[in-house]
Amino acid sequence: MAQMHIIQPKAQILDRESYPYPASDMAQVDFKPLAFYRARFWKPKRWQPSHAPTQAPLTQGLNPTLRIATYNIWFENRNNAVRHREILRILGSPAVDADIICLQEVTPGFLASLANDLSIQRDWVCSDLTGAGHGEWHGCLVLFNRRTVVARRITVVGMPGGEVAPSERRMTVAEVDGVTNTRTAGMRGMRVATAHLQSPGMHRAEAARARQVREAYTILTSTGMKTPSNNIEPETTMSNSNTPSGVFCGDTNLCLDGENEIPTKVGFRDAWIQARNNPYEGHTINVNYPTKYAPQRIDRLFTVGDVFAIKAEIFGGDTISSQFPDSTIKEYPSDHLGVVAEFRIQNGVTIP
Repeated sequence: MAQMHIIQPKAQILDRESYPYPASDMAQVDFKPLAFYRARFWKPKRWQPSHAPTQAPLTQGLNPTLRIATYNIWFENRNNAVRHREILRILGSPAVDADIICLQEVTPGFLASLANDLSIQRDWVCSDLTGAGHGEWHGCLVLFNRRTVVARRITVVGMPGGEVAPSERRMTVAEVDGVTNTRTAGMRGMRVATAHLQSPGMHRAEAARARQVREAYTILTSTGMKTPSNNIEPETTMSNSNTPSGVFCGDTNLCLDGENEIPTKVGFRDAWIQARNNPYEGHTINVNYPTKYAPQRIDRLFTVGDVFAIKAEIFGGDTISSQFPDSTIKEYPSDHLGVVAEFRIQNGVTIP
């Protein structure tokens, strides 16, 4: 069996003056989407920059739909052999049925499991398999369904901290197009971003989370974006909205009194509530592994522009086996539950 090589995507450090997002003072890095290519003649099978076009042809579709899942997969070194396998199975299951999957607390060990999984190699394109975009020893990863979306651009953006000093947290931002003859047909220039906001207990964590939410909104709604690989002129817009459309999701850690109002104050819409779910349900933490703290809904998806949530569900609550046969402790894929939401995109999407 030929050895599989994981190669580092070419990254370009952009200074703030040349970068199109009016974001933080951190450096931003562009990544090329990674796809797995089977061995051909003398070339080994490996992950390498995707051969997909940087801009997909304009597809036809009336109000396309898009399914996005967010899942904190837990960086804990616990039952990993079973957990990693179960997480990958869940993500590819019909119950999730996602076009884009946003993961947080991705560790080097999980990256190795994912890179060698046959179903991932066959069905998904990855934002990064090197961990180069992680600000810490764990970070975020985005998966794109090969059949339904084309990743046009992937950028890792530094997030602000609670004070002047920057945070080690990063946000992964992607721009995606739909694919003809799928539910996403007609979607173009959709922005999807994911991050793991500052954890409770850290210095000035509440202030940091507030700044990070504002940063996410600023990035998703910035206009007049021009990239090295693709220039989008205002005349190509498919939406009448003056605000670019997108989804921000991840582990928000918004757990203190009053923090629930932060996203809506900056302009986000909560997908769970927009999909007509009970705002006091949908808890994602302190559920699988109860603690002294009450269950909370901290893993969320937010929309801006012409993107509207029509359905949102929880997944990842079933017990799994333990790699230790004599263990009597109930094990789960993660200490978090995941959330998958279905969105309707009004008249397609593009960046004005």
